Amino acid sequence: MNKTSFWFVAHINTSFLLCLVLGFPQIGNSVRHGNVTDRLALIAFKATIANDPLGAMSSWNESIHFCQWYGVTCGHRHQRVIKLDLSHQTLSGIMSPHIGNLSFLRILVLRNNSFRGEIPPELGHLRRLERLYLHRNSFRGEIPASISRYSNLKTFAAYFNKLVGKIPMELGSLSKLQLLAVNKNNLTGIIPPSFGNLSSLVQLFLYSNNLVGGIPKELGQVTKLEIVAVVAEFQLPKCKSRRSKNIFLTFTFKLVISIVSGLLGLTLALGFLFISRFRKTNKKSSSDLIGNSLLKVSYQSLLQATNGFSTTNLIGMGSFGSVYKGILDPDGTIIAVKVLNLSHHGASKSFIAECETLRSIRHRNLVKVLTACSGIDYRGNDFKALVYEFMENGSLEGYLHPNQIEDLEVKPSSESKHWH
Repeated sequence: MNKTSFWFVAHINTSFLLCLVLGFPQIGNSVRHGNVTDRLALIAFKATIANDPLGAMSSWNESIHFCQWYGVTCGHRHQRVIKLDLSHQTLSGIMSPHIGNLSFLRILVLRNNSFRGEIPPELGHLRRLERLYLHRNSFRGEIPASISRYSNLKTFAAYFNKLVGKIPMELGSLSKLQLLAVNKNNLTGIIPPSFGNLSSLVQLFLYSNNLVGGIPKELGQVTKLEIVAVVAEFQLPKCKSRRSKNIFLTFTFKLVISIVSGLLGLTLALGFLFISRFRKTNKKSSSDLIGNSLLKVSYQSLLQATNGFSTTNLIGMGSFGSVYKGILDPDGTIIAVKVLNLSHHGASKSFIAECETLRSIRHRNLVKVLTACSGIDYRGNDFKALVYEFMENGSLEGYLHPNQIEDLEVKPSSESKHWH
């Protein structure tokens, strides 16, 4: 190697070492700065909590790293907060605007608490947010239009609050939104026509507000839409003439009609179920099947309890149907809902057999059946489900059918492993 080549190689090696010495500390400082930002944001969030009766935030102190605080989940790479889950903790207070500094946050779950005040517009800074659960609190004020900045938002649930004002038309820009549930508030105005741009929307819950007008025709462009629950606010227009046989009904309008038909036909469907069950037993009283002391539950109640049979509530699925975790109003009872797949041969017989067996057998290895539901869903299809007490840390199907556990396909998520 000549002298010129030697000095060239030496220069390259020196430059590389300088990059290691100077570059890595900068990266480390950046990570440390991000960690400090997240920690301060969490401390500011705790400072606005007026009451913590269950001590959920007792671990939020300097004795341990903030990534180990209750309800906090950090990413492995940068140790930044990616999930904050403080659901069902009876917390009261306001939501600190500093929560908008958790720039890596993807999931925020504050449901079933007593938060009050307004939803801070600073939430709009959370550009990575995918799921926002604020339901069953006492939030007031308007829905911040800044939420429309969540380009990755898939779920926004803020039902059972005290929100007022109009639904922001800016929400129509959330192209990845799959579930929007702001029912049971005091919202006014119309359904924004911009909702026709919600190309990924599957479930829309707007009922029990003070909305006016009709369902915008633009909503018919949302091809993935399966559930539109707004019928409580609107009345269907009357036909002007019997001769108008070529009236075009949009997809959304048909859904509304299906909802009305389902509610009106619920009683008849229950009667049909019990008559079919006792066809071979000389019209035995249907109340003997599930007992007079059982809860009275409707399809609408189960729909609300399971967040619209959301996939996030799915515990498992088998050959005869799917099992969902839910919270039943008004006492907050945690339940497991087994929805039968009626297209499967023998599903109806399975429903009848489980009703008859579980009503009369009491055994420490059998979970208690609370009630059964039979009716018509929002799409006009037959609906049958069994409601059980929720079995903590175990598979419902495994307790009921230990010899058929190989048929159950458990959903690969943390919720199906822990169930709490």
